[in-house]
Amino acid sequence: KNEKILSKGIQIKVPGPWRKQDIQGLDRFGYGSYLLKVKGIKKKMDFALKVKDVGPSYKIFIIEDNKVNQLGGLGKPGVEKETSIPKYGTFFSDFLIKEKSFFILIHISNFHHRDGGLTNTINLGIKENLRSEFEGMKYKSFFTLGIFLIMGINHLIIFFQRREDKGSLWFSIFCFGIVVRFLSLDSYLETLFFPPGSLAFSFNYKFRFLTFFLIIPIFWNFLKFLFDKFFHDNLLKGFWIISLSFSSITIIAPVYIFTELTEIFQIIILLSSAYMIIQLTRASLKSVTYANICLAGIVFSVFGIVWDILIINKILPPPQIGLFIVTIFILIQS
Repeated sequence: KNEKILSKGIQIKVPGPWRKQDIQGLDRFGYGSYLLKVKGIKKKMDFALKVKDVGPSYKIFIIEDNKVNQLGGLGKPGVEKETSIPKYGTFFSDFLIKEKSFFILIHISNFHHRDGGLTNTINLGIKENLRSEFEGMKYKSFFTLGIFLIMGINHLIIFFQRREDKGSLWFSIFCFGIVVRFLSLDSYLETLFFPPGSLAFSFNYKFRFLTFFLIIPIFWNFLKFLFDKFFHDNLLKGFWIISLSFSSITIIAPVYIFTELTEIFQIIILLSSAYMIIQLTRASLKSVTYANICLAGIVFSVFGIVWDILIINKILPPPQIGLFIVTIFILIQS
């Protein structure tokens, strides 16, 4: 069957979404299977697989010597929307291989997101190595989450003690926004508040994009408090209008529609970041208090943001570094 499919099928880039293939008859909504043969195994080996944000629903099977073992997956893939349950997040599992070769089979379906298919790289490795890497990244992520949470609470307390210090309030809201974004990126919000299903998937994704659209103007308000003369009111109002407009679409529209705004807002973020750097450079040249250290933090964080945007658009390979870069930035700003 595989030989027959290859002789008359169409080629697509893997990893990559179905929607970006400029091929007639290939739709973003649908289902499909991916088959990979792994060979060259010299002895019994414990392997592991790590998968992140694929699908948005899939099952993985390991086929060895004509024996099929279901490894697991996220959500429930189906041949139609009614039988499919979407779920994003990170999947990790290990398995023992006794033969010299084996197959990895993945069933994927998408009826809810703008991007369907094997959109990210799947990590296959030795069990001990991959598990150590996976758990280490999880610990680092939650340590980072704790920093944001503590900084947010700390600056909120400062604001309640000094109500005229609006900068601490905006900085606190910014930190809490990062916390919510972190929880949505790994689908923790989806797990905490709803049973698995389309509603949970939509809820989590709306918060993921609401924080994406609102965090930057919130930070602008923080900078406006510190450097009032260098950040124009009309530009700030315009930025808020754009962000709130995108947020309104996110609240009302289904996931596959508001996710189409990603590239547009990425451009807006880059332009606003350039504006922040220019204005803070002007403030620094005029020896305004805190301008130098604030500029250093902004430049550092913009580097991380641009790096992640290039990864999201498949220009650079993973991993993303934005969360850890922003953590250092938060410590600098504090």
